[in-house]
Amino acid sequence: MKKLMIAFAVIAMANSSAFAQTAASAPSSTITAPADDHAVNMAKKMQQDLGLTDDQYNQILAVNTECEKRRNAAKASGQSGREAFKPIMDYRDQQYATILTTDQNAKFKDMEAQRRAAHSDK
Repeated sequence: MKKLMIAFAVIAMANSSAFAQTAASAPSSTITAPADDHAVNMAKKMQQDLGLTDDQYNQILAVNTECEKRRNAAKASGQSGREAFKPIMDYRDQQYATILTTDQNAKFKDMEAQRRAAHSDK
């Protein structure tokens, strides 16, 4: 438990200092905080819906943060659409499969399918 708390504190400090440096040096058009917020919000929702452990939550948050960075880099380079983001989603799914239990992964896939179906109805 103590190791987990220390790891969480280190991650939190690293994220806050990285954000402060990015925010201070980044042009106003750069979107950094919302991407970080999106990664956190996704991880929190998954923790609630899938019953993630603290360790799983931290791992999922790291994957989500990496995916947001990759997505932002793709957008910044002018890439868009399903083909541009498919490798990012494949990476995410591969990482999730190693973090989530079999039941959690199945439930996550069901949630994703429902989200896609609701999104396609719009």
